[in-house]
Amino acid sequence: LPYIYETPGQYMAMTANSDGGFTVAGSTDGNKLFAVRYNANGNIMWQQQYNDERSKEVRTLLYDARSNAYIITGNMGAAQLFTFRIHPATGKPM
Repeated sequence: LPYIYETPGQYMAMTANSDGGFTVAGSTDGNKLFAVRYNANGNIMWQQQYNDERSKEVRTLLYDARSNAYIITGNMGAAQLFTFRIHPATGKPM
């Protein structure tokens, strides 16, 4: 099940993986998105940072089995939403 963590200026979401590990996505400083995938032993499998000039707050991280992608969603301010897809094996944008 997804988990959301929020502190001033930092927004994170986490989801469990079928292999016993977990993936975390978040944003810091308002515009730096990141994602990290851990294996069942807690070792980092990959980590990525995605820079964008627009302010973003991560709200959810889900795995979509049909498209084989992690879906990161959130907001970019007043009434603006974003959806970002990343590859589960590499964390690279899709």
